[in-house]
Amino acid sequence: KPPDHVLQITNKMISKKKEDCNEKKAKNIKEQLNIFAEHKEKATRLQNILFEIYGVESNTAHTIKRCGSELVFRRYINNDKSILESANFCKHKLCPFCAWRWHLKYSKVLMETFKELGKGEYFHLVLTIPNVKHITKDFIISLRERATQYIKKYLKIKDYFLSFEITVDKNGNYHPHYHVVFKNAGNIPTKKEMQKQWAKISCCGKNYAIINLDKCTEDTKGISQELTKYILKFDDKTLTKENILEVFKATHGIRKFSTSGEIKEAEKKAKDKIATNEFEALQELGDDYFLDFYKWFGKGYEITECLSSEEMEERRGRRKNAND
Repeated sequence: KPPDHVLQITNKMISKKKEDCNEKKAKNIKEQLNIFAEHKEKATRLQNILFEIYGVESNTAHTIKRCGSELVFRRYINNDKSILESANFCKHKLCPFCAWRWHLKYSKVLMETFKELGKGEYFHLVLTIPNVKHITKDFIISLRERATQYIKKYLKIKDYFLSFEITVDKNGNYHPHYHVVFKNAGNIPTKKEMQKQWAKISCCGKNYAIINLDKCTEDTKGISQELTKYILKFDDKTLTKENILEVFKATHGIRKFSTSGEIKEAEKKAKDKIATNEFEALQELGDDYFLDFYKWFGKGYEITECLSSEEMEERRGRRKNAND
């Protein structure tokens, strides 16, 4: 048996380590909740506008109102890890909360996709047209068809990332555009020739058909984040209720993002790899944790319940028995 003074010092060290871990854990959870609250407030502003436009019976407004109203964090006991276990996200493509969550998740997927593709020279192409006063679903579909025609038939590219975005200027006009990332196959025309052909395909004249062509850096984080941005930035002060209503109608059923060819296959592998890595990471953390339940109360999240992993398993067992 170690001497008493050694045991005292050891116990103090263990106690101090637990205190430091708990303080760090509390800080981590608070920081995470603050970030979630920031995006929940953006969704709340949108929900209020939709209620004002459509009335209290608006299903979309109610869906966005419920989004992120309940969060469950898994808080591990023996380390400072705290991760989101579950949440009631609505997954509406224009919800600011879900757009942020999708951005976090999918930028990670794209970074892994670039790794799967291996080394190569990639280009970031932006296909734009003049700003328009109004935007419709048919207009967006037509623009996508022309962008796809330009990529496949003119540039003869089969493997690419394609991402759609709308910005609004200070006069309330819309600026729809497509981000395209593709691998250099050695047959890229000059920028002048590319602009001339895009003017022809987009039917908006050579003085107005604008393309931006840049070589991607080896650090794929920046381009991955660019491709996975929101369709429309809802905290933009230039947006009016009319803008929001028009974009909601125009983007219904419209895809924000797609991949093609070899890139699509690499994307599937990247998703599988990330899922496997996340599962293995959870397994390493073990089963010694608490589940903290939080609810949104208008101005922030408050904890409403805390269950140990054993208590949660018991609850699930009771529910299963009741359903049987």
